[in-house]
Amino acid sequence: MAQWIKTNFPGVRYRKHDSRKHGLQFDRYFTIRYKLRGVDREEGLGWASAGYSAEKAYGHLKKLRESIKAGQGPQTLKESRDIERDRRDHEETANITFNDYFKKTYLPIHQE
Repeated sequence: MAQWIKTNFPGVRYRKHDSRKHGLQFDRYFTIRYKLRGVDREEGLGWASAGYSAEKAYGHLKKLRESIKAGQGPQTLKESRDIERDRRDHEETANITFNDYFKKTYLPIHQE
């Protein structure tokens, strides 16, 4: 089992992959830790090879803490990911032309 290593940013830590390298160093998996309604939470962000860093993780943590303090907006990473997914889905469906809808949705249903 990999050991968790603290960073210079409070609430952010990482573990090194056993074999996979990213550049000269072993790849790192970043997580953030915070309290939500009195319960300690820890959520994984991603690997350094996917573009994450301790600084980027701390930026996500700051946004979540601000949302928790204000009581508005996403208060977990899962909520923020769900909101972003819903926004993209809505954007995709809003850009469908009548022709696309007719050919891909309406016709196949009524030709059965």
